[in-house]
Amino acid sequence: MDTRFKIPLVSLLVLTGCEVEMAEQVRDQPSEGEPVFTSLPTPTDLETRTFALEHLDVATATGLVGPYVYKDRPGAPGVISFAPGAAAISVRETPDNLDKIRRMLEEFDVASPALSYRLHFQVVVGNGTESSDERLALVEKELRKVFRFEGYSLIGEGHVAVSEGPFELQIETDASEPLDPSEKWRIHIDGGVYRGSEMHLEITDLPPGTSTSRRTTGKVETRLGFRPGQTLVLGSMPSQNQTVFVVVHVSEEGEPA
Repeated sequence: MDTRFKIPLVSLLVLTGCEVEMAEQVRDQPSEGEPVFTSLPTPTDLETRTFALEHLDVATATGLVGPYVYKDRPGAPGVISFAPGAAAISVRETPDNLDKIRRMLEEFDVASPALSYRLHFQVVVGNGTESSDERLALVEKELRKVFRFEGYSLIGEGHVAVSEGPFELQIETDASEPLDPSEKWRIHIDGGVYRGSEMHLEITDLPPGTSTSRRTTGKVETRLGFRPGQTLVLGSMPSQNQTVFVVVHVSEEGEPA
């Protein structure tokens, strides 16, 4: 049997017995005019307090407060209430329990520490030479499953640490093969990390200053979810006789990228 039904039933039997016994005592009184004194249970004193929420949402706060609110207390149930959209909850309970709720909310209603991520960007060229670069060991195997280039070369890389909000990074490519030294160029990354797991990126292939370039400037825009430990190929930008990939490795700050 559910104890929520068992407990009120026992209380009812005890109270009924007291009423019968007191009725017999009244009949046994020698004088009808003599007053009869009976002891009644002391009522539970309840108060209502409103707790403003700084960081917790109402649903989370209600779940934390729930164990301190005795909604099935006979004759004096505890109550939790809140207004839709309000950053506060109201609780009707005993002063002692309200003090416990206040201390608990002071402990848990705090800002969560923002995670800081280390993003390691690599600019990779797929070309017609059979070569392997140990710096690309994490991605070359996967690139070969998708693309048919005979070799891959790392031509530039950069790192940035970010927690929440926008960031910028500029990567200059190596002035060596497979690129023509006269066409040294840059990758400019405008990005941002939002809600702790979403990355927005705009990657632009910048021409080399004012010099003439036969290469077509490319641009990649993307929005994606991520988690620490992932390696993501963000996109490719066609260049003359080759394809340029931008890869990012994600790790938590303090861990190797």
